[in-house]
Amino acid sequence: MKQGKGIFYGAAVCLLVFLFSSSAICQQKVDPTDQKKREAAARTERANVDLLDAAVKGKSHKIRKIVSQGANINARDREGMTPLMLASVQGYSDIVADLLSLGAEVNLHDAYGATALMQASWAGRRDIAEMLVAAGADVNLKSTDEGPTLRKKGSTALMGAAMSGNLDIVMYLASQNAMVNLQDAEGQTALIYAAKYGHPEVARSLMSQGANLEIQDQFGRTALTVATVHGNLEVVKLLVAAGADTETRDLNNLAPITYASALDKADIYRVLRDSSRGRAKANNNRTRKSSFY
Repeated sequence: MKQGKGIFYGAAVCLLVFLFSSSAICQQKVDPTDQKKREAAARTERANVDLLDAAVKGKSHKIRKIVSQGANINARDREGMTPLMLASVQGYSDIVADLLSLGAEVNLHDAYGATALMQASWAGRRDIAEMLVAAGADVNLKSTDEGPTLRKKGSTALMGAAMSGNLDIVMYLASQNAMVNLQDAEGQTALIYAAKYGHPEVARSLMSQGANLEIQDQFGRTALTVATVHGNLEVVKLLVAAGADTETRDLNNLAPITYASALDKADIYRVLRDSSRGRAKANNNRTRKSSFY
């Protein structure tokens, strides 16, 4: 009798296990609609990868075909760069033209907050900068973080061109109402960048567009102080000739001539010394004439 009960209970347990297993298997059946969605998403992702690859490698003949296969025109790589950004910094104007005609957004930011116009301006791509501006790129947008190209948060396309010494782009952006006295997160302007990296012609162009010589960054340094610290003699000469204040002190209470002396910048020291003497003499002459009258 006990043996019979054991067989009965064993059979019951097996039946229950079978029923639960069958139920679980039924529940695991894939919904055909969901399966199609996953397959479509996988195809789109592959197309996105192909589009990014074509943009960075200059495969212009593939762009339209890949987009027609479902690629997102504004797909992103790991650093948040879109096909338009990649083509812009690489200088592939034909790809940029195709992407814009297909609806690529021009004012998107990458992971560092840089736009396609900022990338093109830093890289010296004048033709592409013009195409982007014509398509609605905002010349005064600021980057939202520090990046490998635009090194400081709050940089603009104009700053990118200035730091790289791209004079033609500086002139073009200024003609498109780029604001020359905007400051980044550290208070640096396009002129300060030109002074820092030693681009006198860029500095001259910015000054002709109304760049303020006396703006100070967060350390209290003007373009003249920065040019002095970095040993850029030609920029120092240009700024002094334009009337930059040689006596302005930074947060360390140091004037440009003090830095020139401390850093052993003999040529710059002489320029600053002679300028100070010339101004002192001019002031004395004005004082004497005023007393005479």
